[in-house]
Amino acid sequence: MASLKPVKASQKTNITKPSKMKKKSANKVASIDYDCTLNYKHNLGSKPLPEGGIYFFLNAQTNWLGTWNHRLNKTAFIAKANGWSKNEFIELFEKYAPDPKDSSCLAVVKSVFDSKVSTNDSSDGNDSKKAFRNLLIKDITEEIETFHTSDQIPFARLSNQPLPNVVGIRSALFSGFIKKLIYEKRNFPLTKTWVDELPTLFEAIALHQSEPEKVHLRVARDGSDIILCLGGDSGCVRIFPNHSKDISVQGFEIIKKTKVKFLNSKGCSNIPSIVHSDILPIKHVINVMFERFINITLEEDRILFIAALVSYLVSANGDFIFLVFEGEQGSGKTTAMEFAKKLIDPSPIEKNLLPKNESDIYLIAQHLFVLNFDNVSGISKNISDCLCTLSTGGASLARLFYSNRDISIMNAKCPVLINGIEASPERADLMGRSVVFDIEPLSAQKSKAKMYEDFDENWPHILSGLVQIASYALARAPEIEEFGPFRMTDYAKVGCATAEYLGYDKSFFIDAYQANRDKSSKLILENDVIARQLLNCFRPGDKFEGTATKLYELLKPYNDYELARLFPKNTATLSKSLRRIMPVLRTHGFEVDIDRRTSEYREIKICMPPKENIIWSKLNSKNPQAQRQFGSPNGGQSEDLQ
Repeated sequence: MASLKPVKASQKTNITKPSKMKKKSANKVASIDYDCTLNYKHNLGSKPLPEGGIYFFLNAQTNWLGTWNHRLNKTAFIAKANGWSKNEFIELFEKYAPDPKDSSCLAVVKSVFDSKVSTNDSSDGNDSKKAFRNLLIKDITEEIETFHTSDQIPFARLSNQPLPNVVGIRSALFSGFIKKLIYEKRNFPLTKTWVDELPTLFEAIALHQSEPEKVHLRVARDGSDIILCLGGDSGCVRIFPNHSKDISVQGFEIIKKTKVKFLNSKGCSNIPSIVHSDILPIKHVINVMFERFINITLEEDRILFIAALVSYLVSANGDFIFLVFEGEQGSGKTTAMEFAKKLIDPSPIEKNLLPKNESDIYLIAQHLFVLNFDNVSGISKNISDCLCTLSTGGASLARLFYSNRDISIMNAKCPVLINGIEASPERADLMGRSVVFDIEPLSAQKSKAKMYEDFDENWPHILSGLVQIASYALARAPEIEEFGPFRMTDYAKVGCATAEYLGYDKSFFIDAYQANRDKSSKLILENDVIARQLLNCFRPGDKFEGTATKLYELLKPYNDYELARLFPKNTATLSKSLRRIMPVLRTHGFEVDIDRRTSEYREIKICMPPKENIIWSKLNSKNPQAQRQFGSPNGGQSEDLQ
C-alpha cells in the first residue's frame, strides 16, 4: 500500500473545484460529486484512488464536498468502484478519518460495500453515480409499489405507511417520503438533483411496468362490501350487507389493511375509530345529532338528510345527491354544513368559496371526497352545469402546461354541500340533483368551540349509527322497486331503506322527497321568465299548438321592460329554454311537447294545467290582468290557441 505524505496547508486551502480541472485518464478518474472529478497529485500511488486521495476527502473542509456522512458515503462508493476491498477501506478510514469515529459511520461504509450493486458498468467516472443511483432505487423499491390509473397518472403505494398510503409520484408528498427514507437509511440528505431525477425514474416504472388500477378518496366499493377509510392508526371500516335491524347485529368491522388504494391527500384528515353500541338505540343517536349540532327541525327534512349521508357511504359507484342549506343570517346553516362534512369526510379545509371556473372545481374534487361551498349567493350557468356533472360523474379536459398537443384529464364524481342566504339552484337540472333545507333561525346562539368539543365526543357513536344504517341499506336498497318518480334513483332507494331501518314506512320518505322537490320547482317557476309568461298569457286548460315563432310572438312581454330584458332574444333560445324547464312544468301539471314534427316545420304543443292546480294561485295571483294579454279571441271562452 502506498505510503502517505502529509498534505501541505497551501495545497489544502487553495484547491479549486474539480469541475474546473482537466479530466485525467479513465483508469485514474473517479467521481466524488457527480459534476466534479476526483484525482489530485497528492502522492498518487499505483491504485486509481490512492491513499492520499482518501485522506483528502475524509479531511477536506471545502463546502462543495457536502456533510461528513454524505462525503463518507460517496468516498466509499468511489473506493469500491476502483477495486478497494471493504477491509482495506475500513483500515484507512480508522486511520485517517477525523474524530469522533462511531459505529454509525462504520455502518455507512459496510452498507456500501455489502450492497450487491455492480460498479463495473463502465470504466469512466460515472461508475459511482450509477452505483449510487442503483442503491437508491433498491432502497426505495423495497418500500413502495408503483402503478398508474386509466388516465395515465403515476402513483406509488407506500407499503409500511398507515392508510391512506397512496401518493402521486409527481407530488410533494412523494418527494418528502423519499428524502426522509434515504436520510433514515443512509444518514445523509438527497440533493436537489436526485430529488428531481428519482420521481422521473419511478414515473417511467409506474407507467410501463404495471397495469392500470383505480385510486379512491375516502369511500370505495370492494365486491359487495363498502370500505370507508378512517386513516391513521384507525385503519378502515368494512361495511357488509346486513338485512337485520337488530342493533346487536353489527354490520361492519374494523380492518387495518386493505387491497383498495386510497389517496393520501392534503385535503383529508383522519376519522377517529367508530364505537358500536348494543344498548344505545340508533334513532336516539341520530336525534342527538340534530338537537345539538345540526339545526334541522322538521322530521321530513331529517330523514332526507340522514338518507343523503347514508347514500354517500353506499353509492360509491352510483350518483350523489347534493345538499343545499338555505336560511337567514345566524340560522346555523354554515355550522350544519361543516358538521355534515366532518362526520364522514373531515378536512383541514372546513369550508371553501365557490370557484368561478370549472377547472378549479375539478381540481378541488381531486383531493376532497365531499365538496363544501360556503356563502353562495348565486350559481352561474357554467358552474351549475359543472356541478351537475360532479353528481353523475364527469371529466375536465384542458391543455397540458408547456405543451401544444397534450391534454390534462381530471375525472371526478363526488357529493357537494352548499349553503347561503339565497343558495337554492335556479336551473332545473341542478335542482333535480339537490335537496334544499330551509334552516330556521336559532332561538339562542351557541359557543362554536363548545359545540366542536361536544361533537368530537359524540362523533364515533354518530358515525357508528350511520354505518349501521348503511349496512342495512346496502342489502335492502337493490331489492326496492317502487321508489317514486325520481331522477336520483340511487338516493331514492337508499332513502327508502333508511326510512325502513328507522321505523318509518318507505312512503314517508317518498312523500318527503316529493314535497321537497315540489317546493324547489315552484321557486324555479317563480324565477323563470317563460313559465311566468305562460301563466300570464294563458288560462287554466288552454292549449297551444304551433311553431316556435308563433309562441315567441305570443309570449313576448311588450309592456314589461324587466321581463323583456330577461326574455329570450330569438326563437332558438326560446326553444332551448323551454326544453330546459320541461321537467319542472310537467311536475306541476303542464303538458309540453316540442319535438312534434310536421311535413314543413317542428311543432310545439302546450296544454296548461287545470284551474284547481295550486300553481295558479301561487304564481298568477300577482298579475291577474295580464292573464289574457294575448288570449283567445272569444274573450271568456277557452279554446286551442293556434
